[in-house]
Amino acid sequence: MLASSNKHSKLLVVQAVIATAFATNPGWIFHPQTSGFTSGGLGHYPTPYNLSISQTNHKLASTGGSYWSSSLIHGSNGRDYLVVANAVAELPVGGGSLVDVYRASILDLEDTSQYAQYARLTALAKTYGPTGILNFTVPGFAFQSTSTTDALSGIRIFSNIADVGFDLTFDLSSPPILNAGTGTFQVGGGTGFQWSMPAGKTTGWISVNGTKVNVDASRSLTWYDRQWGVIPSDFSWFQVHIPGLAPDGTEDELYSIWAWNDPINGNKQFATHRTGGRAEQIVLPVTEKVSSNRTFTSPATGVTYPLDWTIAIPGGPELRLSSIRPDQEIQTAGVPVISYTGFLNVVATYPGGRTVPAFAVIESL
Repeated sequence: MLASSNKHSKLLVVQAVIATAFATNPGWIFHPQTSGFTSGGLGHYPTPYNLSISQTNHKLASTGGSYWSSSLIHGSNGRDYLVVANAVAELPVGGGSLVDVYRASILDLEDTSQYAQYARLTALAKTYGPTGILNFTVPGFAFQSTSTTDALSGIRIFSNIADVGFDLTFDLSSPPILNAGTGTFQVGGGTGFQWSMPAGKTTGWISVNGTKVNVDASRSLTWYDRQWGVIPSDFSWFQVHIPGLAPDGTEDELYSIWAWNDPINGNKQFATHRTGGRAEQIVLPVTEKVSSNRTFTSPATGVTYPLDWTIAIPGGPELRLSSIRPDQEIQTAGVPVISYTGFLNVVATYPGGRTVPAFAVIESL
């Protein structure tokens, strides 16, 4: 069942109620894209690795890293939800040992007091199946390919832990975003790798107060993010969706936006923009700043997170982003991966003053 994670704090409950009031009828439109993962000339880009291989235990890519998804769900009950799932394989910890982490959360976007999350630590899971393709499975959680032969066909995510219940399958039906243009970038003196599939068709169900709610596949989508190599230790990352007029999502504007402090390679703020339903990649410098004094301090970790941001995109919109619930921290005591991972309401203002209601998800460490 979904429940408030702030029972010990009346103030946070009040903040969540206020945020829900601001989120009423914001104009979110969740459009899956179905033009296909490889449409639009993906093979013409000089990506320095094979995207399919990055879903396997082949050494040319990585045997570890992060498998992450955010599903924006319109349920058969007429309500909208955010479901986040994350599997982190072969995470180095003290003494040179490796562990696996799995995490998940679910948020009712119309009643933001309804929220649940967890993070778990385990000895190394069997991250890959017998054929070497992604199959991260532990009791109560799964992040696995739907095929034993095709690593890019689709992915199933499953959870029945700590009041977070869902069983979702998403197709890799949307052309990817190759972050920084080719899916690789310098960070902290090393190399990071990331590609994103931003709007996959999604089916399945979620559990809401013990009742299964089916997914409306025509009004739901999943963003899938595959990342490995060096990851910034202190960053803000945003997935931004600006709905277009086409009902199939082909005119939607999609952004993967990074900002991190880097004493070695220099501080970074950039967006990778994928236009339309094809595979065009545009990389732009951006200006990201915290735009208010509104913050959330976690009673569990003591970390203070900003809740409002402004991002200026050259030649494009100015994005005003606001968290719809103060507490969207995914954490459990003893688990070394802690993040603020939550839904943001967005207003995109274009040159000339035209405004478009939009939405985003943030992952911040």
